Amino acid sequence: PERRILLNTTIIPERPCEFEDVYFKDEISLDNAGRNSARSRREKEGVLIAQRYRDRLTLADFISPSPNSGICYAQGMAREDGTPPYKSAFRKPLVGRKRRNFLSNKSDKAHPFVVDTSSVEDMHIAVTDDSLMRGHTTAHLYMTLKEAGAKAIDFYIAWPPTIFDCYYGTDFK
Repeated sequence: PERRILLNTTIIPERPCEFEDVYFKDEISLDNAGRNSARSRREKEGVLIAQRYRDRLTLADFISPSPNSGICYAQGMAREDGTPPYKSAFRKPLVGRKRRNFLSNKSDKAHPFVVDTSSVEDMHIAVTDDSLMRGHTTAHLYMTLKEAGAKAIDFYIAWPPTIFDCYYGTDFK
């Protein structure tokens, strides 16, 4: 049965916070109905991305997930398209930080990634990530891959752009 919230005598279907699904759920977390894991939903979105961008994706030598956040999407894309997945970029060890800080206003000039240089030189790479909030992570990853000698880099972002503030309390400023 569908869960509903009664508000001012108007029946409104309950909708989960999209940010919870994208950013805060672990891969094994189940949806509100208790049926599907976040991992399976993310892999299905990777399949949809591969179907939508099939012509462009065939140019890639491999699919590389953005460290931590793009792995499930890359697996779905690879399964659908047949382009091999390969983790070429790795996040540098975190010092004094345990969670993602996508809302941080701090501007870190150092690249937070290291790359397996031998795997990316002269390669066309398809990079997957969950979202593009302000572009800091994407910019750092792009520069790191480019400096390592990648021939071409395509980014496939699974989540639609965030264009409005979240009135549930998430501050994007």
